Amino acid sequence: MTTSQEKKLVEFLCTLRQSAAQLIEATNNAFTYALESAPSTNFDQDDQKMVNSWQDELKEAHKRLNENEL
Repeated sequence: MTTSQEKKLVEFLCTLRQSAAQLIEATNNAFTYALESAPSTNFDQDDQKMVNSWQDELKEAHKRLNENEL
């Protein structure tokens, strides 16, 4: 690849990364809103553990993408 092509590829990958960060943030917000607005969250123990794990994964993904923001 030429230098110009490499630069365009890096810019494209940066744009994809930013898009992924925005999608993860929106998903995390929607997930949190859904939990907070649910009329009842009396999950059984296994379901609660699973839901907590999913929420932790979203928070961690969002945090890690924002840590390395250019």
